[in-house]
Amino acid sequence: MDRLAAMQTFVRVAEAGSFTAVADQMNVARSAVTRQIAALEAHLGVKLIAHAATSSTASTKQRAVSTARGKRCAAQFAPACR
Repeated sequence: MDRLAAMQTFVRVAEAGSFTAVADQMNVARSAVTRQIAALEAHLGVKLIAHAATSSTASTKQRAVSTARGKRCAAQFAPACR
């Protein structure tokens, strides 16, 4: 798993509130976004986003903190990954 890409995708989903919107922006299938977030959640051992029956997302307690941390980590490591 590309952790940087997964963190960036997580931040996008958290901000947009929708897996479908992010998948459309990235021009990938919604399932690809879902798998990426699920892999990140498994790696971190925490549920970041409550996956709803629809394409929208619901908040978890850690979502705001995780979004901020994800943004900082992605910004910090992005230059090294290019």
